Amino acid sequence: MKIKNSLIAYNLRYTSKNFVFLKGLMFWFRKKKQVPNQYMVLRPQDKTLYFDKDQSILETCIENQIEIDHSCGGNGSCGTCKINILKGLELLGPREDIELEWAEERSFKESERLACQCPSTHKLEFEI
Repeated sequence: MKIKNSLIAYNLRYTSKNFVFLKGLMFWFRKKKQVPNQYMVLRPQDKTLYFDKDQSILETCIENQIEIDHSCGGNGSCGTCKINILKGLELLGPREDIELEWAEERSFKESERLACQCPSTHKLEFEI
């Protein structure tokens, strides 16, 4: 770490062009270190979605540039972020009040959940 910091300090003395390059390089190193080890899989695209703790499935999809309807902004008031859980349904736990109301009103199957109301769960597989 000392070597990297002294290298950055040395190069910052020169042009702003070097600064922009080093800023990008520092961002790349930081990004590489922060890759979480928890993931979900979006089917049928077989896309792996990495996430941090305390994120909903909707937030994880948005963060990973996956298009998913959510006209209410993730508040559970529209029901447009419905997903189908393919693997790991038992890891999610029971539906909360908001989701339960939508499920009863729209006759959701057991595997259909609202992405805004479900926490991102390691090794979960789902489709939109």
